[in-house]
Amino acid sequence: MVDPFRAAAPVFFKAFADPERIIYTQEGVVLEPIRAIWTDDAAAGFPGAGSTLRKLTYEIQQSDLPKRPSKTRDSFTHNGRRWEILDVTRRDDIGAWWLVVADAGAAQ
Repeated sequence: MVDPFRAAAPVFFKAFADPERIIYTQEGVVLEPIRAIWTDDAAAGFPGAGSTLRKLTYEIQQSDLPKRPSKTRDSFTHNGRRWEILDVTRRDDIGAWWLVVADAGAAQ
């Protein structure tokens, strides 16, 4: 039996992916532009004043990258900014990588 969530994942990805493609650099090699879904969400809270952290996540199709994303060697540009990868989650159930990122400054 086919998992209905996995079967629907490409439809959802196509519907929600940002039309502006990201430019991904993997181990120093610039790849062809790819689509991604980005999410700006509340990060885990902490006690005290100023608990307003944000977590920016990009969902990228596993088939769009030749290798697993690297937190130390990969980055990408999107919306005029360069993004460094802080965390990688492999989502085989939807055929995607979830990348938690940090703003690394203006794209060159």
